[in-house]
Amino acid sequence: MDSMFDVVAMSTASLVLRYAAAFFFVLVAIAAAYALFRAGKTMGRVEQVLADVDKEALPLMNKAGSTLDEVNVSLTNVGQITKDVSSMTEKVDRMAGAVEGAVTAPARKAAAFSAGVTEAVGTFFKRGEQEGQE
Repeated sequence: MDSMFDVVAMSTASLVLRYAAAFFFVLVAIAAAYALFRAGKTMGRVEQVLADVDKEALPLMNKAGSTLDEVNVSLTNVGQITKDVSSMTEKVDRMAGAVEGAVTAPARKAAAFSAGVTEAVGTFFKRGEQEGQE
């Protein structure tokens, strides 16, 4: 009888392990199915987001391209304005130099003439005083 009990006990333990393994595999299969279901929904959302990005990105890139073109045109205009201002500044500088030369040369000549006249008058009066003393 002992041996029959051992056989039944052994087969019962084996049977319990088989049922436990089957239950575990069923749980794993349910969890995997749930994970795949969630992953499928997520992939659907990702696909929708990518479709929206495709739909919205092209006009956005076109707008960015036209904005960059307008900025380049504006920068070209600013460069031309800067060049024109530089040219006008050079012309004003040359004109100021010409005016300075036109004013400075006669002023020097007038100062030299005035110094010469002062020296001549001073010399003339000194001679007159020296002749009057003799």
